[in-house]
Amino acid sequence: MGEQDPFEIPRHGTQYLTGKYVGAYISQHAASYLRLLAVYKSNTIQAVLHEIIEDWMANQEPVDSIIETLADRVHTEWRRRKTPIFDWNQYEEEVIGRLKRRKVSEEMITQIVKEMRAKIGKDT
Repeated sequence: MGEQDPFEIPRHGTQYLTGKYVGAYISQHAASYLRLLAVYKSNTIQAVLHEIIEDWMANQEPVDSIIETLADRVHTEWRRRKTPIFDWNQYEEEVIGRLKRRKVSEEMITQIVKEMRAKIGKDT
């Protein structure tokens, strides 16, 4: 029998390659732990992080609640900044630009804008 790698990763361990790349710097300690955990689980760091993030997301604010909160922030700022020369369309474009610079997905931007418009409609 040939040699076997006791740390081999099964080929199914890279199933999340079709997702979105999100990079971040983490501490050396955390990186070392992730590498060790990946070896322990016979998986990739990517798969381990995916599992951790999915578990973490299950305990966070729901998307609808986040969108409503962001729309509330926009509405509050709009009421503060609104003037006869500064109209809603200018402000909406500014907000959309800020969200795009933060790399928020088009789908989420559309939902936030829809909620923003609903809140602004209540003011008029």
